Amino acid sequence: MSVERGHRGSRATSPRIASRAISLLLAVGVALGIAPLAPVSLAIAAEADAETGGVTLVAAPAEAGLVRQGTMLTVRVTVRNDTEETLPAGEVVLSLDSGVTTGQELAAWFAEDAPRALDRAVTRDTVRALEPGAVAVLDLRVGAGELGVDARSGPRRALVELRADGDVLGSDPTSVVWLSSADPLPVGRSAIVLPLTTPGLDAALLDAEQLAALTAEGGSLTRTLEAAAEHEVTLALDPRIVASTRILGEDAPESARDLLERLEASEGDSFSLDWADADPALPVLAGDLPLEAPDRAPAGDASSSLEELAAWTHATTAVAWPSTATTSDEALAALVESGAQTILAPSSRLSSEGPLLTVGGARVLAIDSALSTALAEAASARSSQAWTSAVARASALLAASAAEGRDVIGSVDRDARSALRLTDLLDALDELPWRTPTALSALLLGTPSGTASVTEGSAGEALTEAMSGALAAEEADRDFASITADPAALIAERRLELLAASSPGWAHERVDALAAFVASSERLRSSVQVVDSSPILLLTDRTSVPITIQNSLDESVTVFVSVAPATGQLRVLDQRVEVTLEPDSSAQALVPVQSLTNGTVDITVSLRDSEGRPVGESTSFELNLQAGWETAGTIAIAAVVALLFAIGIIRNIRKRRRRLAASEREPEDAS
Repeated sequence: MSVERGHRGSRATSPRIASRAISLLLAVGVALGIAPLAPVSLAIAAEADAETGGVTLVAAPAEAGLVRQGTMLTVRVTVRNDTEETLPAGEVVLSLDSGVTTGQELAAWFAEDAPRALDRAVTRDTVRALEPGAVAVLDLRVGAGELGVDARSGPRRALVELRADGDVLGSDPTSVVWLSSADPLPVGRSAIVLPLTTPGLDAALLDAEQLAALTAEGGSLTRTLEAAAEHEVTLALDPRIVASTRILGEDAPESARDLLERLEASEGDSFSLDWADADPALPVLAGDLPLEAPDRAPAGDASSSLEELAAWTHATTAVAWPSTATTSDEALAALVESGAQTILAPSSRLSSEGPLLTVGGARVLAIDSALSTALAEAASARSSQAWTSAVARASALLAASAAEGRDVIGSVDRDARSALRLTDLLDALDELPWRTPTALSALLLGTPSGTASVTEGSAGEALTEAMSGALAAEEADRDFASITADPAALIAERRLELLAASSPGWAHERVDALAAFVASSERLRSSVQVVDSSPILLLTDRTSVPITIQNSLDESVTVFVSVAPATGQLRVLDQRVEVTLEPDSSAQALVPVQSLTNGTVDITVSLRDSEGRPVGESTSFELNLQAGWETAGTIAIAAVVALLFAIGIIRNIRKRRRRLAASEREPEDAS
């Protein structure tokens, strides 16, 4: 019997009233000590990823799709009308294959957008008309004896369809696993890789605030480590986490230091990723070699080796994990040449099944792409229906690998999606009777099952061009760093930021992350520049032109000022005037010049490093040369001085004459 949720009802029921009613129900549930269920309509609305204007259908087999003799198969189906018209009343039909399905067939089945109908319908139920935005939830139940499957244990393809008026309005491919007492399913080994990473952060090092958020209770790193501690998994560790915590020392959050202690105390399997989970193959596609982390840290003691700060003991070393988009024969060969001993590659890009293969002389561990997709969707699911659906798909894929007698590797996505249900997922996988958890390092001890090649694929022109631009920007930053007091620190910081920008953890935003790196490079190289000036008046033929330079960096720099006049009216006497600027300050450089004629002349001022390479953009000024004023002024001043001197002499002569005349009159008066 169907149970419908989210129906709009009459027009008198407003969204505000419905919201208050839901809040009241939740409050009552909390008061009674009952954990209330989230409204189905809200959960499905958050989970839906179908195109707007369609019908969303989610099929979620209970018990991870496991069916035994004498049990019932229950599939919860959620239907949401995302169209702008009312869906007609119809029925939801569950169809099932009778024979066992292989892993490759399952992977193709789950990837189909519009799967073909299966011949055998085993159960159905009705669903009434749905208005736009309405949601219906119903449970399809069928006894194991009515499934009509053969006696062999293993996975079967299943399909849930919404049918109305002879048309299929929506469908969702799923699966079940039949366990027969007469034909038990073999047990197979499978390894799960959990990235312990910090995707979506472009800083060279994590600061205290970021580490505090990541390692707090409920933080993404804490959740991943807690899930790993309770299950046999393999951690892929980002060395940026370790080095950032150690560089901060006592200033690091206590939760971050505790996380490293817990990680060190654990005995689980692990390997190291590149810095910030950088994609080691992306630079190869851009025409470069795999990028290496710098020798020194960009902060702290200059004698500290970044390798020492990030050092960790791993069961497996020299591992390279390129993204699906960048996996290629060329990239794998370059990674091996750069020192990689083991390469993780997606099965969707390999011509043979793994897990351990030889590709062009490289030892490759094939990560099952279909299994990894199901694991990632289950770990980040935001509704119980989506979680159950994804777990059922992972369960069937693991059952298929066990039936085929092959080991399999799955991984959780490296992007920024929040794995809130990671522990629940691992719990569900451990309960599967056909699965034996194992470590990635254990699978490496085996013999490669054969050779394989990388199938054709493309990383996309936009991604390759973005990486090429970022590599060019880093090279320009390397030249710019020569003017700083500690070039190695700036070079190290920019390399680490470039590695972070190339991480697959950015997912579809990776091109934007690389573009942001290029933009930051442009800002960096414009942080030391000549300050614009109004026209400068020069009144002498030999003088110095004052040039103001601004340094916006937090460290001192040394540059050389060069002045180039546009005409021969001005002669520059020194083309390399050295100036040292303190952090975040400005200073004046006095460039000696000689004016040859009067008039107006434009000059171009540029900054250069010690090797003559330009620093920043050049700037043009206007000089007003009035050297004639110097001669005229000198003559005028000399004339004034001579006149004053002559007047003084004349006055002295007159005074003496008056004194002489007075002295001659005195005897006459006396007689």
